[in-house]
This record gives sequence, C-alpha cells and structure tokens, in this order.
Amino acid sequence: MKKDINNVCHVLNLKHNLFSVGQLIEHGYKVLFEGASSRIHDKIPSKNLIYEIHISRNRMFLITLITTNLIQSYAQSASTPNETMVWHTIFGHLPFQSLSLLQKHSIVKGLPIFKEQNPPCESCILRKHKITSFPQSSSQSKQHLELVHTHLCGPMQKNSTGGSVYFLTFIDDFRRKIWIYFLRHKCETFAKFKEFKVEAEKQSDKYVKVLRSDGGGEYSSKEFTNFCKSQGIIMKSTSRNTPQQNGVVERKNQTIMNMARSLLKEKCMSNIVWPEALACSVYLLNSSPTTSLKMKVPQEAWSGTKLNVSHLKTFGCIAYTHIASELRNKMDDRSEKCIFTGYSETSKAYRLYNPISKKNLKETDSRDVKFLEIMERVRK
Repeated sequence: MKKDINNVCHVLNLKHNLFSVGQLIEHGYKVLFEGASSRIHDKIPSKNLIYEIHISRNRMFLITLITTNLIQSYAQSASTPNETMVWHTIFGHLPFQSLSLLQKHSIVKGLPIFKEQNPPCESCILRKHKITSFPQSSSQSKQHLELVHTHLCGPMQKNSTGGSVYFLTFIDDFRRKIWIYFLRHKCETFAKFKEFKVEAEKQSDKYVKVLRSDGGGEYSSKEFTNFCKSQGIIMKSTSRNTPQQNGVVERKNQTIMNMARSLLKEKCMSNIVWPEALACSVYLLNSSPTTSLKMKVPQEAWSGTKLNVSHLKTFGCIAYTHIASELRNKMDDRSEKCIFTGYSETSKAYRLYNPISKKNLKETDSRDVKFLEIMERVRK
C-alpha cells in the first residue's frame, strides 16, 4: 500500500532513514509488535494495514522507504547551512550590511562570496534593543592619538572569573581603534591609562595629546591630573549629565555591549565570562567597517596592514588544546577540552576557557588548537 509521509527531517549524509514509532503514534497511526514482526496500521477510521516488517538478525525492524527527488532536493537545500549566517555569528553578530560591505569591497581578506538571503537572528533580536542614537560626529583629528575618547563602565552585576567588575575603553578619534581593559576597582583607571599610553604611543610613534572623558572621579584625581600636565596632555570632560558630548565612546560602548550580549546568548553561556565576550567584541569591531572610515577597518587604518580574517572562529565553540608531553603520562589524553573565548592582540593565538575548572587558560598558539564549530562553514 502506498502512503506519503510529510513534514520529515532530512539529515545530509545520513546513511539510513530513522523511522520514529513515537511520532507515528502521535499522528494517529497504530503500531503493533507481535512475535517476530511489526505491523503499522493507518489512521482512524480506515485502520488499513500499511506495512508489515519482520525482525532482522540484529533485532532491528527494517523498512524500505522511497524518497522522491522533489523532497530530497528541497530537504537538502533547506538543510545546507547559510554561509552568511555562519559568518554573521563568527563576527559577533555584526549587521549583515557591514558584513556584506567587508566582502564586496575586499576590505579584509579571507571572506567567501555571500549569496544567501538572511533570516532574522534571534540572538540579535533578544540582546540588541534600538534606542534613540546619539548625534553622529565625524573625526575631529588629523593624526593618531591627537584625541582619545575614554569611558569607564560598571559595576557589572557579576564578578568575572578574575574578579573584574568594571571595563575601561579608549578610542582613537582618528582611526577609531578600540582598546579595552578590565578593572576590579575604579582606582585602577590611572594605572590602566598609563598602560594604554605606552602601548599606543609605541605602536604609532605618536603621542596622546587630548583625553576626553565624562569627568568622573576616576579621571579627576590629583595623581591623574598631575601626570597629564607633566606629559602635556589636555584633559577635556563633558558637561554634567550630558553623555552625548562624549558620543563617540558612548555609542561604541553600547555597540560593544550589544555584541557581547549576542555572543553569550548565541551559545547560552554564563554571564560570568562577560570580559571574554567584551574583549572578543572589541577585537571583532576593530576588524569591522565603521562609518568614520572609508573602505578600511580600524585595525588596518591604525596599523597600515590589510587584515586577513580567515582565522576567525565562532565564539563559544568547542576547542581542544594540545597538552605538552611533559605535563601528561603516556596513556593520558593529549588534548584538553575547552571553550573558545577570543583572540590575542599581539600574536597568532586564541584565548580558551575551561568551564570545569572555571579558569581561563593562557593564550594558546593557533597551531596547537583544534576547533569543533557547531555550525560548520560551507566549503566552496
């Protein structure tokens, strides 16, 4: 007897069809197991016998199904991963327009050609909320570090694994490059600024000239102001209760937070790893287009070197890091199972997190890490 079965799931490369008895019963069919055979009867009222299956040698009930070409081709196309959606996830839920811009104008290297239409992303819908934006402003600077925007955010609701409750950002107004630091106490702001100053000035051969902040107490300490005076740095602050005057860093911090929330939501990860999500977001935003730059991403504009993004991975995916021979016995596992949480700014290395020990591992050389991304990238 011929019977059509609709609304089935098709798994690519699966060698055998799996027939669910439970779903048959839920849809009104009757399944009887008796002796060495099983019989499937049609729905009420006919109750006609549809199929009788005899038990095999390995105690399985094997049934022969014919899959039409129409169903097969439709299921295959529906099951193929959307490559644009994969890279949207890898890039920290970057807007599709920005992702398309990166590829279309070859702003970075390593991206495939995107062809698919993009459905709404649930993680973006749940974790990004559109509010009235601050007035847009173009760059006021003519060279690196001529004007630096800074802002301290926190305290966060959960302490990180390292005890941080604040994060501090610096943005170069000229190239929109972002730096992020994590703090346990507000009083660490001055030390982090000195750390940023040394790093940025060494990289650019330029000097910080103007520092713009919201005028919070962490920037107005005597130690901080005296240091800036000795270095010839002009400290500018916004008027009270007018964060719009510091709009560059306010907007960027909002973007960083939105991206970090989407990264955590996508993989259902605990908020305790918020610094890793924020640091990864900053890395991705430095690799993403911005309206302040034409056909360049901040990292390229800052360093002068075209960026290759083929090394990017999906935040929160499974990663296996190699264990050195001197740290294991002969019969021990040769790798440790972790979660991928970000990138190193200074070397070709990845940041990994062990959810069992709840410790961040040291940055691991990319050659020593194997990834198991849940959404496999589509091969050309």
